[in-house]
Amino acid sequence: KKRLGGGVILELCHEIDYILWIFGSVKWTIAHLSRQSSLDVDVEDTADILMGLKLKAFNQSEVNVSLNMDFTRHDNHRLFTVIGEKGTLKSNLIKGRLSHFSEKTNQWKDLSFNQVDRDYSYREQLKHFLCCIEENNTLRTTGEDGLEVLKVIDKIKESHSEESKLFI
Repeated sequence: KKRLGGGVILELCHEIDYILWIFGSVKWTIAHLSRQSSLDVDVEDTADILMGLKLKAFNQSEVNVSLNMDFTRHDNHRLFTVIGEKGTLKSNLIKGRLSHFSEKTNQWKDLSFNQVDRDYSYREQLKHFLCCIEENNTLRTTGEDGLEVLKVIDKIKESHSEESKLFI
């Protein structure tokens, strides 16, 4: 529901979290948001987003990221693929699988397989939070991290409404 802050971008914003965590800050975005289903919602259920990010490594070069999110899929999945010059990484976050395709061997190799139950990450986050309180440690994810994601979301929505590429 719009009045509750809903919509695919806000509800599935963890994809944006890990994109920023892995690659770095967003420089620009182009987005198209839509309602493509018969779901009884008054918010977008589909988002197609292209972002330019400034890499943390590799001399701060730019990389393009394509992000597609929706509420309409019937098969539950959260996938990401990173294509590089020397190979490809592919991950299925639901199944806990990370695979690498090497340009040298021309084959896929599973790097990890940690199938976990759905609530595992929530329990681990809560344990980390309580541990930080007890030991006076810094959280892995800060309020500033969350604020950065919300700024990107604002630019995504603005890019959609203005039908243009927006710089952040």
